[in-house]
This record gives sequence, C-alpha cells and structure tokens, in this order.
Amino acid sequence: MRSGSWLPIALVLAALALAAGAVEAAEVEYVWVLEVDDLENWVIVERSNGEQWLLEYGVGCLSLWFYEGRQVIIYSPGFLFAGVGSKIVLPERDQTCQIFDAKQIGGSRIPLVPVLPPAPTQPASPPTNELAQPAVRSMAAFRVGGATYAKVSKGSRTIAVHAMDAAPFVEGGRTFVPVRYLAAAIGVASVEWDPAAQTVVLVSGNRKVGLIIGRKEIQVDGITMRIDVAPVVRRGRTYLPARYVPEAFGWEARWFGAQQAVVLIGP
Repeated sequence: MRSGSWLPIALVLAALALAAGAVEAAEVEYVWVLEVDDLENWVIVERSNGEQWLLEYGVGCLSLWFYEGRQVIIYSPGFLFAGVGSKIVLPERDQTCQIFDAKQIGGSRIPLVPVLPPAPTQPASPPTNELAQPAVRSMAAFRVGGATYAKVSKGSRTIAVHAMDAAPFVEGGRTFVPVRYLAAAIGVASVEWDPAAQTVVLVSGNRKVGLIIGRKEIQVDGITMRIDVAPVVRRGRTYLPARYVPEAFGWEARWFGAQQAVVLIGP
C-alpha cells in the first residue's frame, strides 16, 4: 500500500472513534440477553468477549423480557462496563432503565480497560467528517464490539458513520463482521441466505462468492479455495470473516490492534 494512503485511513479510524464518543456516548456496547427476571429486576447478559454479567436494573425497561435471545445496548458514561450511571437501552422501543448493580458471573476474566474518556450524557447525531481531498479508494472501518462502522466511497470526501444492530467480534485471532454490514461496506448489494443449506452467497457485478457455515472454504466464481476460518451463526445472525470476503471482491483488509479495528480498502 502506498504510504500516502495512511492519512485517509487515519481519518476513517478517527471518524469511527468520534462515532463511538457521540453516538455511543462514552462506551455503548451491544450485548446478548440470556435471561430476564422482570419481578426481581435482574438480567443476565453476554458481552462480545464472552463475559457474562448479572445486572440489576430499575424501572423503565418494561419490555426487557421481549429481548431474551436478542441484543440490547449497555450505555456506560464512565470508564467501566455497566459502571456508575450506566443504563440499559432497548433498541426500537425507546425504553431505558438505570443499572444499579453489575457483577461478572462467567466467561472471560480479561481485566476491564478504559476504552474511551467520559462523554456527554445524551447521545448525539452521528458526526459527518470531511477529507481534504476526494478519496482515491473506498474505505470502511469496523471496531470490535462497536455499534457503528465508518465508510468513505471512492471519489467522495465525506466519511459516513452507520449504525449497526450487531457488533463485530474476534474469535481464534480472526475478526468476524455481520454479513449485512460487511456487504454494505464493500458495496455488495445482493446477499442470499439459504437456511436449509446453511449457505450465504454474495454477488457484485460478475463476481459471485459463496460460503457455507462451519466450513473453512470459500467459493469464488465456482472455484473453491481453503481458508483458515469458517463463517458462523450467532443467535440467528450470520457472521463472515472480515478478511476473505472483501479480498474476493478486490478489497484489502488491515488490522489495527491499538484501535481494535479492521479497515477495508477498496480497489
């Protein structure tokens, strides 16, 4: 990659970080709801890193039971997940409730590390960022555990930030991204899912890419090739490796460990 490409990459990553501060308002994380007790006002959730937490919450989330097996948002205005002042936010229902107590009960024991500084107490509109010059290549960035992704199209100066209802995660040293948002990021309009065959097919122009859940292979225009990681389904959502699918469509994938983000760079 040309060294001159670093500046727009840095700006795309900055836009993603700004979105995490404005849209996610400090640290906002999608978590899976495993179990809810509406009478005792507690819920067990699972984070993208595998940690399971028992949260005690107050009034306001009348429909939390509806989200068992689905995802809700944990809004943490401080440094720690579900710390002081944190809330549960129910997507699509405009309901929030205060978290009074949080305790890790299972999963990973990785120490919690501050990710972002304190931010405004109310979410703001997604920021729009501008490049000094039109981008010579399309770019997109996904952050592990994040609720947004950033994208700039070739020939455009605007870095757009898009919301997601499922978060990327890392497993076995590989980054997985929900197929819907990965396809949108690289400009693939056609995504076909066959639940019976457990296959997903992406089509853009003359290029056709297919994968089978659980199999370490990818089919590109009828030619099958081995890969080192298999697509997975998590609670009804299909996740694809962030590297191999974009590469099949001529994109480049780069990992930025400090930002816990993968940047996709178009042809």
